[in-house]
Amino acid sequence: MENQSAGVWPVIWSLALVQFILLGPTYGTLGYFYAPWISEFGWDHARVALTTAAFLFAQGAVSPLVGWLLDRVPAQIVMTVAAVAVVIGYLWASTIHSFVPMVAAFALIGAGVSASTYVPCMMVAANWATQRRSLALGIVLAGAAMGGTVLAPVFEVLLVHFGWRAAMVWLTVPMWLVAIPLILLMIRTRPPSAAGVRSVKEEAQSLSGLDLGPALMSAAFWMLVATEFIYNMGYQGFVHHLMTYYIGAGFRPQRAAIILAFLTLFTMVGAIALGEFADKRGIRIVLIGSLIGLAASFLVVLGATSRDFGTAFAVASMIGAGLSVGASATLLPAILAEALGLRRYGTLWGIVRLIGWIGGGFGPFLSGQIFDRTGTYRLSFEFCAACMLVGACAAAMIRPAEGAVSQPVPAA
Repeated sequence: MENQSAGVWPVIWSLALVQFILLGPTYGTLGYFYAPWISEFGWDHARVALTTAAFLFAQGAVSPLVGWLLDRVPAQIVMTVAAVAVVIGYLWASTIHSFVPMVAAFALIGAGVSASTYVPCMMVAANWATQRRSLALGIVLAGAAMGGTVLAPVFEVLLVHFGWRAAMVWLTVPMWLVAIPLILLMIRTRPPSAAGVRSVKEEAQSLSGLDLGPALMSAAFWMLVATEFIYNMGYQGFVHHLMTYYIGAGFRPQRAAIILAFLTLFTMVGAIALGEFADKRGIRIVLIGSLIGLAASFLVVLGATSRDFGTAFAVASMIGAGLSVGASATLLPAILAEALGLRRYGTLWGIVRLIGWIGGGFGPFLSGQIFDRTGTYRLSFEFCAACMLVGACAAAMIRPAEGAVSQPVPAA
């Protein structure tokens, strides 16, 4: 994997490992708590989904601040403080016995995850990999997907055998043993400048692309925002109810966890393979196709209730959704760099994530409300599929803004 700057790929793989530990198992296990909480506390589906909504809303709420900080403060500092917050959040949640504190704990976890993984990792990867950017972003996202594939089933085993409280504590161990030291040792905002030592803010100012004001006035930015909002509302409304849906369809929790592992496994495959394809054939085209693929996969999962072919439908849906969401989550940050440049990437990406996670926070709650009113997930998942199709239409209208040019190749 050649690139124009020495040290690019060690940084990319380090970012992937951070995502493996901090994002994959945290995001991937949110729905695993629903069934035990419903059983232990008597909370209904919509209520337990509010913990996920708090996680997602908190991610969105801190995203602009995180993006603003990343344009001014070294990424390793922001990420380390946030990773510590994730550890504290899980240790606190493991001691809680009431609803409101649980929502608060998951808000803290969500804020910490946002500031230690997806927002800074995608910015750092975009800054380092100015060639083959979609592939680099795909590798970073694949780390999170692999974390869900490998660690989420382990978490489910711990949850079943030792309870959800003990499982939360064990989830924090690789965070402070591996992820935090790796961030401090390997992660830097962007490659060293040939002009000598400069502040993060000065380095950002030297990059090409639109400044904040013109970017916020551009149609490209708002079409990207619309795509991110609708995509997140549909996907979060789908994925966080899958464990409960599968259990309701007759799957044992361990079997449901294995089926969900296909989603995270093929998210990794889709992120890398379709990221590489997008570098060659165009980001926007692959992004549109991935959103349409998500819509189809959401409808296929409805066959999981079949007595004879339920497992086949469930696995097929997870494979299709994994391939498609891997491309979508990779290409949304890539298309921002292509459409608006890197000068204010951190701030702009933080704003996009804020609005996206607002949509994502609504998704699980709306799906839960639809279930509570109808007694079935059919209409919930059909609503999520419709969101993907609307998102594909918005993505089709994203074009590079006038004045936004590719980042010049930095000197070695």
